Parts: sequence; C-alpha cells; structure tokens
Amino acid sequence: MDACQYFETLIPALMGLWKIFLKKLLKQVNQDLVPWKDTQEQKEQYQEIASQILEYSRNHASTEAMGKRFLEITKLPTHAKILLLTCDPRPNYSREFTFIGLNRVLKESGGVCISYPELKFSYEDFPEEEASKLYGRGFGFTRRLQRIHPEELIDWSDEEIKSSILEKKWDFILFGKIGLDEPALGSLPDLPFWKEVNQNYSKIQIGFLYGGDHIQDLKDTGSAHTRHLIHHSRFGICFVRELNV
Repeated sequence: MDACQYFETLIPALMGLWKIFLKKLLKQVNQDLVPWKDTQEQKEQYQEIASQILEYSRNHASTEAMGKRFLEITKLPTHAKILLLTCDPRPNYSREFTFIGLNRVLKESGGVCISYPELKFSYEDFPEEEASKLYGRGFGFTRRLQRIHPEELIDWSDEEIKSSILEKKWDFILFGKIGLDEPALGSLPDLPFWKEVNQNYSKIQIGFLYGGDHIQDLKDTGSAHTRHLIHHSRFGICFVRELNV
C-alpha cells in the first residue's frame, strides 16, 4: 500500500470522479439550458440533470460512502475498531464527516470508530442549543450519531486510552486533523499518544488526516507543507483533502 493516499481517493465523488461527472453535466446544461427559454423541454431536461446529480451524490458523496472508501484503502474489515485521536478539538468538516461515516459503516457489522477526546457534538445527545453555537452553526456535523456500541458508552480517560493502545485494542489509529497550519498537536512528534502508537502499531495501521484549507502541492518540493506531508507519509497513510501531484 502506498504510504501517501490522497483525500481525492478517499472521497472520489467529491474530489475525482464526481468532478468528471459534474463537468459533463454542466457542459450539457450550457449547451441545452442556456439561454433559459422556459420551454417544457428545458424544464424536463433540468429535472433530469438535477436528479442525476442528486442520485450520484447520495451514492458516492455521503459520509457512509466516504467510510466505505476509507475501509477499502486501509483494507480493514467492516467489523474493525478504529480510534480517532482528534488532536485539535475545534470542528473541522473533513474530520467530522470522516468520523461520522466510519462510525455508521462500522457499527452496521459490529465494529466501531470512537473519537478521543470525544467529538461530543457528533452525537444526538449533544444539546441542540449548544450545537447551533459551533462553527457554521453546526450544520451537517452535529447530532448525527447514536450511542449504541459499548465502546461509545465508556467515559474514556487518558490512562484508559493509553492502555488500550498498548494492548492493541484497535485495528487502526487515525490522527486528525493534522497539518502545518494546525497548532502543536498537528505535527509529529507532538501528536497525542504518539510514542505508544508508534511503538505498537505498524505503518499501515496508522493514518494522518489532513483537513486544513491549504492545498498540498507535491510538485512544489520547497514548500513547507509538502515537506510536512512527505515526512508524515513515512510513518503512516496520509489522507489529504486537497492535493496537486
């Protein structure tokens, strides 16, 4: 497995195949629907194109589709147990949607993905009035999950998480979000529990989730962001939100 996987691979609908599909449809829109003449034929074409975009997005751009793609890349079974070490606790759409997708997909087969420190706002028991105070008023990433797996009912402590790592309780450890633009917890060797993870898990059992806005450009070898990504790819699988190759 290539040590540096791309987030466009993790979310093919949004960052790869979906772009191709969308461009094809937009060309059709420009050809058949512009200028808009409000004819019956145009109205029917509009509805057909809108339906195609909606259906494809449901099948390929959902959090569940993202979770399934993650498992394909990491070759993990659907009953795996994944620990997401959240690093910077502030909300991040890439991390939160990945977590929600993995949590839902894994729990269908008895597995689970938990977060630590816990992304409490992702669960339905998080107060709605508090969710509305979060970034983007909490749209899309708050109150999305149910606590139905035993691991989700535990009020984990630092010592318990450390022990679980040492005992190799988890099939995969995911750090996120990380990146050069994040605080200290966004880079090696300052990632939480890094010593324990590095000593007990192999390179293909560790993941780094780059969720920041900065585009990673591997052609720019002098970029500090590129160096950061390449360095971390030596220790695990890197999932990158935006990448130029």
